[in-house]
Amino acid sequence: MAEALKSVPGRPGVAKPSPILVVEGVRRAFGGLVAVDVEHLEIQRSSVTALIGPNGSGKTTLFNLLCGFDSVDEGEWRIFPGSRGGGVQPGPEAEESKLGEVRLTGRQSYEIARLGMVRTFQLTKSLSLLSVLDNVLLAAKDQVGERLSRSLGRRWREIDERNRSAAMEILERFGLAHMSDEYAGALSGGQRKLLELARAVMARPSLLLLDEPLAGVNPALVESILEHLLKFPAEGMTVLFVEHSMDMVMSISDWVVCLEEGSVIAEGPPEVVASDPLVVDAYLGREE
Repeated sequence: MAEALKSVPGRPGVAKPSPILVVEGVRRAFGGLVAVDVEHLEIQRSSVTALIGPNGSGKTTLFNLLCGFDSVDEGEWRIFPGSRGGGVQPGPEAEESKLGEVRLTGRQSYEIARLGMVRTFQLTKSLSLLSVLDNVLLAAKDQVGERLSRSLGRRWREIDERNRSAAMEILERFGLAHMSDEYAGALSGGQRKLLELARAVMARPSLLLLDEPLAGVNPALVESILEHLLKFPAEGMTVLFVEHSMDMVMSISDWVVCLEEGSVIAEGPPEVVASDPLVVDAYLGREE
């Protein structure tokens, strides 16, 4: 467990010593169905937090709301970006992230990503007709060649070379460098998961949201992905991930949050949440 969480009591909505994300009263309903109703949730900086819950409990919907892919009915959330990961110096568009607190409510998904909160998807979103390298380069920041007014001169070439070097280093790390010139569509399902992780790291996030990063992955690649997840906090990237396998949750998580019917019913260390009667009932059903 992350050192900062050792003294934190396990209960829904508990305050954290140094939260990177704070969610307040976020609610989303579809007709008469309440998909998300989170009263208060804090994610500890430099930790690996698992978001669990039975199918239909609102995990992906919560991700969609926090990252600007859907709109809330009410509530707000704030990020405290701090330092950024990824190994590339921040560009001008990241200046706002230097603030101690940034309100994300109502922002577009691209704005949220620029401010340091980046997500991956349960179904990978690689661009199959672009090369593996180009897929990663899409996430590079400070690409001055994209603006005519800033593309004059040689600076854009220097930045392009820097980004390509950083992208190749990341691909090497994820074991994909030898396929950098291949079409992304030629990758296996597990390799696409790795590519999406590589692209997310290229964006230099301070908070990385992963929606079932191990779903459909060949067992041979599972260990590789888990090793990367465990290293991220030491590199300045906090991890919040959705996962159904309790074995995986128990093995890599510092903290676990459980949703049922859109609400947080339990949170705490993995071994505490796994034995919580409310969590057991949520997964196995209540006895009559």
